[in-house]
Amino acid sequence: MNQTSAKNNTTLAYKQDVKKIAVIQLSRIGDVLQTCQSHINLKKTHGDVFLVLIARKKFARPIQFILEQYFDKIIYLDFPEYLTNSKNLNELKREFKKTLDEINSLKIDLVINLTFSRTSSFLSGLIVTSQRSGPYFKTNMELSINDQWSQYLYANVTGNKLNPFSLVDIYKQIIGNNKEFAAPSILPATSKNNLIVVHPFASHERKYWKPEKWREIIYKTLKDNDGVTIAIVGAKNEMKLADKLLDGPLIGKYLSRIENLVGKATLEEVYYKLCNAKLFIGHDSSIGHLAKFAKCKTLTISLGTVRPLETTPFGPESYCIVP
Repeated sequence: MNQTSAKNNTTLAYKQDVKKIAVIQLSRIGDVLQTCQSHINLKKTHGDVFLVLIARKKFARPIQFILEQYFDKIIYLDFPEYLTNSKNLNELKREFKKTLDEINSLKIDLVINLTFSRTSSFLSGLIVTSQRSGPYFKTNMELSINDQWSQYLYANVTGNKLNPFSLVDIYKQIIGNNKEFAAPSILPATSKNNLIVVHPFASHERKYWKPEKWREIIYKTLKDNDGVTIAIVGAKNEMKLADKLLDGPLIGKYLSRIENLVGKATLEEVYYKLCNAKLFIGHDSSIGHLAKFAKCKTLTISLGTVRPLETTPFGPESYCIVP
């Protein structure tokens, strides 16, 4: 592993000769949104920088309406499509080479790998550039990490050790930006109403409360707050859980004040709903980070293996509880 002194671990993105930066983020939607948060100030301080995002189509396309506010170009990787459209290994290599040629045609000055996977490290090593931040494989298959904050992330986050920093803050240090700027508004400022958006699910069962628990919380909230309405959001694979949550006499009399959008609303539609909400409540998931972009107060309930300091939304109007 290459070592770099603190003196040299400054701001690769701030160097005068850096005009085009490619950011690799192949992880899930929440990670892509955290990547956007870490890049807010790049455009504020260096408006002439051309930013390229390389992301998986599955996770980036649903939030393109946000990504295009931060990046000048988005290159989508679709690994299932590569496999489906390729009849043999040679065709698969040709399909991937098309994407790699597209990236290299941009003449990138700096590649920042924020995913820390083998796939992203291979990709970072294949991109023609003069500077790299984050892990990449050399031609001799040696894994190299040149900057100290990427070394820290590799050792303390991917290694499942205790990490007291938010990923957004770590990403900011990796790209050389640590100033705070508010996220740009996609919609005009609106007054918040008495709507509460609830996402009672997460990517793994151990990270969220059972529907029975959420039923009690929603019942209590509506019973004690006459003017409040609730919108429940989630993905199509969470529709059965939502139906179970809303089933039963306890909550039946309040159904007129509950809007069930689970499996029915796109992430863009959920974003617009959050823009008009006074509060978001949910577990550790991408919807909480989406709420940050909508300037909606967030309350995250962290369960199971979630490391709240690292992955949950943070800021003056973001709160987290660990039951």
